[in-house]
Amino acid sequence: MAVVILLNKTHNIDMANAHVTDLPVDITENLERYKPGYLGLTQEDINQVNAELDIYIQKQKLGISVQVAREKLGLTQQQLTELSNVPQSEISRIEKGRANPTFLTLCRLAKALGLPEPLSQPLVESE
Repeated sequence: MAVVILLNKTHNIDMANAHVTDLPVDITENLERYKPGYLGLTQEDINQVNAELDIYIQKQKLGISVQVAREKLGLTQQQLTELSNVPQSEISRIEKGRANPTFLTLCRLAKALGLPEPLSQPLVESE
């Protein structure tokens, strides 16, 4: 994983245990400084870093959103499990940004949290 190599070399961040707030601002806002040749990286490495970092940030945002929605309702993870039929361990991994939940899991969580289900609105308006 190029992003792990880059962040370890530049900022000594362990991505396996990092949270989106652990990322340095210059990494998230100024990736263009990481050009081919920087720290021996190729353009392919830079593209992989961008893709992996985007996925990482999206997973963190999803996790934060689920946790905030759950806490606003005053629910524990176990209570959300009972309402959603999603295992507590999976909810924990989602909230930590470490899971790749299925579409069905996201729909179950959205319904239990009283949120619009993913893709409940059309992506493209029909004519």
